[in-house]
Amino acid sequence: TSIQVLTEWVTTPGSTLWTKETVISPDGKHVYHLTGTSNGAATLSVFQRNANTGLLTFISMTGGAPTGTDGIEGYARGLAITHDGKRVMVNSYEDEGGLLTVFDRNAQTGSLTMRNAIRGATGELGNAGSIALSEDDTFIYVTRKKSGDTWQLIRYTRDGANTDYYIDDRLETTAGSSFHPGSISGIRLPADGLQAYILDYSNRALSVHPRDPETGIITMDPISTHYSSGPGDLRVTPDGKTVVLIAILDGSIRTFARTPSTGHISEVDYIGGGK
Repeated sequence: TSIQVLTEWVTTPGSTLWTKETVISPDGKHVYHLTGTSNGAATLSVFQRNANTGLLTFISMTGGAPTGTDGIEGYARGLAITHDGKRVMVNSYEDEGGLLTVFDRNAQTGSLTMRNAIRGATGELGNAGSIALSEDDTFIYVTRKKSGDTWQLIRYTRDGANTDYYIDDRLETTAGSSFHPGSISGIRLPADGLQAYILDYSNRALSVHPRDPETGIITMDPISTHYSSGPGDLRVTPDGKTVVLIAILDGSIRTFARTPSTGHISEVDYIGGGK
């Protein structure tokens, strides 16, 4: 049952508005909503959340212009919040270089202050998309289409407990790899950090990849690949035993049983349209 409908408070003449990502702070007090328009404008809006009713109250907005303001550049795609709730990250790529912006979050007000922006050289970070963080917030993972059929998985590492992130590694799909994504639409990590789940919208595939929790290294060759009608998002339950996959094309929800030690998942339930 719907309890609230929010009409977009920002419009740009002659453009189409899309929701990119929405995240809730770990303390449940605030909601962060990233939108983009067909002409490149991007905004990050902050809402206060009533824990009892779930209703949202608009607080502030960052960005709003195609050229980018306040650390939000045009064509923003990825949004994430650290598990400790202290920082919010946004991916955008108004120019060829691309940009990952890190904001400090005020836990009381929900307001954001730009901490640092990691800007790539020409062609280095452009076309970046989904963001995922390790459970301890040490590693940030960003998916990026480099060129043609080549995709990159960029790993940022935190330099100490309370300092900034830096680019630590880039993995690329190669001709010899068994992993050939058509269009990566998301990356998700379970709390135990033993695997990474990559969603490939074009190939309608979910691939499971080994991950080392200590080093943060993700292996591009997958453990297994599973197919659905345009995977849109994925969540792993807190106990790590269940994976839930939501498909966009038919609105289906697939549930998998997960074995954390091996990464093996097997479908146990299906709700939605026809397969």
